[in-house]
Amino acid sequence: MPCLPILRWGEPYQSMEQLDVPGCDGVPAGTMGWANPGLIRRDLRRAEEASACLAGLSTRRWLEIAAEAGARFAEDTLPCGDAQQTPEDWVALTARSTGLPHAACREHMGKLRQVLVSLEAVLSGLTRGLPLAELDAASATGFAPGSLRLVRLASSLGVVLPSNAPGVNAVWLPALALKVPVLLKPGRNDPWTPFRLAQAFFAAGCPRQAFGFYPSGHDGGETLLRSCAAGLVFGGPAAAARFAGISSVQVHGPGHSKVVIGADRIDRWHELLDVVVDSVQANAGRSCINASTVVVPSEGAALAKALGRRLGPLPVLPLDHEAAGVASFPDPRTARAIEQRLEAGLASGAVEDAAAPFRRGPRLVEAHGQTWLRPTVLRVLDPGHPLARAELPFVCVSVLEVPARELAREAAHSLVVCALSEDSALLSALSRTPSIGRLHAGPRPTIRIDHGQPMEGNLFKLLFQQRALSMASWQDA
Repeated sequence: MPCLPILRWGEPYQSMEQLDVPGCDGVPAGTMGWANPGLIRRDLRRAEEASACLAGLSTRRWLEIAAEAGARFAEDTLPCGDAQQTPEDWVALTARSTGLPHAACREHMGKLRQVLVSLEAVLSGLTRGLPLAELDAASATGFAPGSLRLVRLASSLGVVLPSNAPGVNAVWLPALALKVPVLLKPGRNDPWTPFRLAQAFFAAGCPRQAFGFYPSGHDGGETLLRSCAAGLVFGGPAAAARFAGISSVQVHGPGHSKVVIGADRIDRWHELLDVVVDSVQANAGRSCINASTVVVPSEGAALAKALGRRLGPLPVLPLDHEAAGVASFPDPRTARAIEQRLEAGLASGAVEDAAAPFRRGPRLVEAHGQTWLRPTVLRVLDPGHPLARAELPFVCVSVLEVPARELAREAAHSLVVCALSEDSALLSALSRTPSIGRLHAGPRPTIRIDHGQPMEGNLFKLLFQQRALSMASWQDA
């Protein structure tokens, strides 16, 4: 089993206390060091020193390092604690601890590589087209004339990561090109991805001071977020409430992404079915950008049945099977709790499982030594029912039918909305809804991302402030 050390500004550190990384088969997939809050606070005293080390490289050089790191992450054999890890080793290990199929892990590897290769476009989207020279000037010492000055707000970025999908690591990657060191608390089930990314950066010539890697408990994550000058945390409503009002911490909660079909297209929903299925099923339903609700003005029963026919028969296959599309659960208790919640909702009479007739068996199954929930399509008859907008970590979607005038309102509070409509009034209402993070106007699945457009929050605004600068001539004084 691999044993991951703590990285203290890039330097490996073996702690006395070790934590098992659980495997979906009930056997630990590896171990990792354990960082206590005191160690994290002590290391953060060197944040300015680490930041100064990163500032010595130009932004253009950072982009070159990132592109090489992307290739090494996807292709090279890299250190994994006290062992060496090939790309396929990473795929197998990540699948074993997260429950994602091997095919989904390879897709995430490709997405992370693409983000690193496309980092210049990502920076352009985050900064709204600022020249790279402006980013370099923000790190320079001394006074430089110009019309704009970037003021650095943070000498370090603390990141508390989840375990649902490796691709979520793309959110913090631009910080390195902005010359801000990152201190990572990995998710319990996926320490492998951030650790491998760090090793890929080291191999590409990145200063080791760019990274901290601190596996720990909730107290360690809390310390990291409150002690770093800026922080990112992935969590639910509890995390949002805990850090409400703290401007230096950006909370990335559940996506609640949706597909909305307008009244002008609902009669042709058959032609749109592939877009809906891709939005729901990709990545085994685990991502925040997977659609968890489909909102329609009519044809809800027919659409739910069609989705049930497409998704319900998906088989439970071993994670390394090339056709595997269903994920297992690292903790069987989570799967059983979700099953109980769904059964309670179905018993209320306001929810129907449109996938049940096509599933040919129970939703909760034990197979291949693991626990699974098979795909589920909920036709929700009451818009006020808790399952109408539920986001669950497997292939599960709710179909909600509301009057056409309420479509935009029901699409609110979504990370991504795919609007299958050409109705200008609907598209305008959706585009003006502030709680929608990204709008796809047309047949573009929710899971397809444009690297040049920030998806959730804006990392640049968390790390920098723009300040106007006007120069007056002393000769005219």
